[in-house]
Amino acid sequence: MTLNEMILDVKNRLDEDPDDTELDAVITVWLNEASLHVAVELEDLEDTDTQNILASQSDYDLPSDFLRLEQAIYNGVFLKPISREELKRYAGTANPVTSQTGTSEYCYLRANSIWLFPAPASALTSGLELWYYKKPAALSAEVECEHDSSLHHLLPLYATFLGFQKNLDTREAQTFKGYFEEGLMKAREFLSVGDRIELGQIYDPGD
Repeated sequence: MTLNEMILDVKNRLDEDPDDTELDAVITVWLNEASLHVAVELEDLEDTDTQNILASQSDYDLPSDFLRLEQAIYNGVFLKPISREELKRYAGTANPVTSQTGTSEYCYLRANSIWLFPAPASALTSGLELWYYKKPAALSAEVECEHDSSLHHLLPLYATFLGFQKNLDTREAQTFKGYFEEGLMKAREFLSVGDRIELGQIYDPGD
């Protein structure tokens, strides 16, 4: 669905004038809130980010659309996630970040950055790769919805819930909130089945 199609869908559900263009901006805000909500709940959007490693530098910026880390890879080797408190106990120092340099083995997140331990001893071009779940780009006339088309119908449902809530129609608001949550649940079940598919499970000649 395009943004205009979603906006018209919400207007129809709210019984609003389809030609009321002033309402479009408000509904777009609601649709973007819905898109972020879907991304947080389903973690259906993934991306990668590659950065150069600098000698003795522990911290590296997370991407601006970062939502949750899936894997961090240093020079081709997966890093082990660890909390800062665990790292302090492991390193045996109050300031483990600057206490050692070498081949990084651990990582943790703090203040919109990923920290590596030990700090890299030498510079590496494209030495850090992040696999992560991301926030969706804001919807606009130029930006298409990034979610799979099978999930597009969820956004107008959530926006309609917010519209009825704004209009103080509690009964209809709860109805559409229920539709949205039911759709999320079904989508989550579908995605979890996909995650369990292994080699040899896709096609059975005996079927």
